Amino acid sequence: MTSLTLVDLLLRFSSVGIMLTLSTLLWHKLGRGERLLALALSLSLTGFLLLTQPIHELRFNPARGVFLFLTELFPFVLALTFWRTFHARFPHWLSHKASQAGIFILVLILFWQFVLTDISAPFHQVMHLLEAIALLTAIGLSMWGFQDDLVDARRRLRIVLATLSVVYCLLLLVFELTDSPWRRQSWFMLSNAVVVFIALFASLLAIKDWLFTSVTQLGQPKIKPSSALSDKLNAQLAAQIYLQPTLTIAQLAETMTVPPHQLRKYINEQLGFNHFSQFLNHHRLDHVVMQFKQADQVNTPILTLALNAGFNSIGPFNRAFKARFNTTPSQYRKQLFLD
Repeated sequence: MTSLTLVDLLLRFSSVGIMLTLSTLLWHKLGRGERLLALALSLSLTGFLLLTQPIHELRFNPARGVFLFLTELFPFVLALTFWRTFHARFPHWLSHKASQAGIFILVLILFWQFVLTDISAPFHQVMHLLEAIALLTAIGLSMWGFQDDLVDARRRLRIVLATLSVVYCLLLLVFELTDSPWRRQSWFMLSNAVVVFIALFASLLAIKDWLFTSVTQLGQPKIKPSSALSDKLNAQLAAQIYLQPTLTIAQLAETMTVPPHQLRKYINEQLGFNHFSQFLNHHRLDHVVMQFKQADQVNTPILTLALNAGFNSIGPFNRAFKARFNTTPSQYRKQLFLD
């Protein structure tokens, strides 16, 4: 075994170790959906690394079908991970039983095709096309809401990590589709291990704020605020500018006549919000709760109050409300009447 092969294997198993260790240490901090995603990402990444490692005898063994199955799932799991990491939520359709059943059936079909039977070439090519679409979707997800992200380091990582890691995965698909002999070279396999290791490490940096930030800590000043900027922001909040459904941080900065980057840094570092939408939802939820307590709003539907507070639909409102108050809006309102 050459030293190049040893370095390659070290990087691969180090990547697997980092992923599994992180998942284990943070398991109690994650919800059920995040736990399933962490497990799926760990398994699919492990399958990909084992399938593409440099020792020929280990690649072509009875477990190859399992490694191939997990590898085929990796682009889809990666896209979902980008969604959850950069937007602090899962796609709405994942909450539906029909969608969950469809995903389960699809996974069973893939398991049957890649593990239990000899995969046909046309089916494999179709899978490559779907994987390319998933990876392109991941690029779009990393850029969608970029201006809403208040963490400068993560904003930079969104561009670097998303672009480099996903483009690299697309190159792997091109090599697979063209059956390029380069992908069988030891230097290519080593570069693959290096990129995966770096991408994984960068991913950990990108999600650390999401992993360690509690919703109950939001809105609490971290350091002594700048009085001028604080006064301007408080004046806009007093005018209830957050009730505007389409308000962006650029629009708020323009209204306050301050540079957007200064406002972004202030809201993040001094108020503790990671996303501008979190900042808006925090004040919109306060507004709704105040409306719950008003006698003349007792019979006003919750949907009406949510829309009047700036939410575009009831779904995001319900999720934001439950995340902050650990109960549904209707239960919270009912408890106010009981008290």
